[in-house]
Amino acid sequence: MKKYALLSVYDKTNIVNLAKELIKQGYEIISTGGTDKLLTQAKIKVTPIEKITGNPKESFDGRIKTISFQIESGILFDRKNPKHVEEAKKLNIPQIDVVVCNLYPVENIDVGGPTMIRAAAKNYENVIVVVDPKDYGKINGKITDQLRKDLAAKAFYHLSLYDSQIGNFFNSEKFPEKLTIPLQKIKDLRYGENPHQRGALYQMPNTSSPLAKLKHFWGRELSGTNTGDIFTGIETVRQFKEPAACVIKHLSPCGIALGDDAKQALERRSGGAKYQDG
Repeated sequence: MKKYALLSVYDKTNIVNLAKELIKQGYEIISTGGTDKLLTQAKIKVTPIEKITGNPKESFDGRIKTISFQIESGILFDRKNPKHVEEAKKLNIPQIDVVVCNLYPVENIDVGGPTMIRAAAKNYENVIVVVDPKDYGKINGKITDQLRKDLAAKAFYHLSLYDSQIGNFFNSEKFPEKLTIPLQKIKDLRYGENPHQRGALYQMPNTSSPLAKLKHFWGRELSGTNTGDIFTGIETVRQFKEPAACVIKHLSPCGIALGDDAKQALERRSGGAKYQDG
């Protein structure tokens, strides 16, 4: 059977280069809508998804593109099961071995994309699923079982994050029976609160954390305690209209100073407490 890769992405970063690499690996490309248009403009041979599904192109203003028996079957059938393989041939089902998909913004409530991602992640032993452009390079070489599982796990977390944001948008209760808190990782930390603990820094999607914009100029990478100190310091000086500086030790302000400008506040702060940077 021919090998197909299905590419349907909202974030089109590096998708052209990925398509070229997949073709080199022997895949034929199936694509949808804007992704199809971009690849075609790049002179990449693409099979429009409607030629596989038989559906009218972009039905209901594009709400129905990928949802079909042919596509989901092509992702889900078990390549190791002779009965499945024979049935796929009889029904003219394409063997889709790679699914590359990321989703519309939450407010658009993507339906077809999550369906494909979930199907591919479920069948990870046969299908590679990629939801993050940063992972495109990982499928250029040898595909290990562990990589398949890691990409499937990332896909399920991607869907969980997406659905939790939709649920929170529709929720009108202060304390719903079930609550999922969506978080995205900003960076790994040197350690957690103590050196024997691992740690990472997270924030809620579509929010702006000052910690996400930190620039590390010198010294060791930040630990969990360091980031906590920085956050406490930022929140402390925000309480004042005047330029302010504060000393933080283990998440507690232990010296605060105000000044006519930041330099003066910083100089005054140094007399508030003796401490060691840690």
